[in-house]
Amino acid sequence: MSFIGAEPIPGVLFSPDIAGDWRRRSSKSTLKALLLAIEIQASERAQSWLRSGEIMRDIEKLAAHVEEANARKTNFAPVMLVIDTAPDPVERMTHTGLKQSMNHAAALPVGFMYISRDSTEDTVSAFRERA
Repeated sequence: MSFIGAEPIPGVLFSPDIAGDWRRRSSKSTLKALLLAIEIQASERAQSWLRSGEIMRDIEKLAAHVEEANARKTNFAPVMLVIDTAPDPVERMTHTGLKQSMNHAAALPVGFMYISRDSTEDTVSAFRERA
């Protein structure tokens, strides 16, 4: 899939067919031109970490968005992106929380990408092969 000519706005990527008009009142054309929707969570809290519950809620929002699009005979790639770059390991996501989030994304199915100072996880490639 080529993104040349695609028009991005925060959280989504549209095909050139959208022609700069992604207003809610043109929802039919917006859904048809939607290529990718991304929910992003980042470790930005002091003395705390990303919790799987909030990430799983975002995954569920993406899955609901896909269900709505499918009901209107269109589809797009949903992706959950977790950027876990807190300098203190105590403030990063736990291994258990990461695995719970990844499993939840796989069950719905939503692509999942995780980036930290120590590791990366990417189910988007496998997700695209299933689609």
